Amino acid sequence: MKIEAGKAYLFWQMYDEYEVARKEIGTQRVKNIEQYAKKYENLTNEEADALVKASMEVQKSFIGLWEKTYKNMSKSISPITAAQFLQAEMFFENMFRQELSTDIPLIGEFDIKK
Repeated sequence: MKIEAGKAYLFWQMYDEYEVARKEIGTQRVKNIEQYAKKYENLTNEEADALVKASMEVQKSFIGLWEKTYKNMSKSISPITAAQFLQAEMFFENMFRQELSTDIPLIGEFDIKK
């Protein structure tokens, strides 16, 4: 990404704000995964429903953050820079989600006997 020297300060300020919000959303994702791990052996329908809904809220939060960041960055810096930034962020998020999906078992994947 090439950022004009005069707009670099704006970019880094926006990036720092973005990172604070992204980390908060990430914390919610971690809490949800921890709940899944804790309840995995005896997961009820209600718990599964709550976990899926919480996971969807995390995804909605990421999309909302991307929309807000794109809007602000495209207005303050340029639409191309904002698009490049979001492309990179979405790439990293997709890689992270793919890694999580290989590390977290599907519901019922492991039949745990007591």
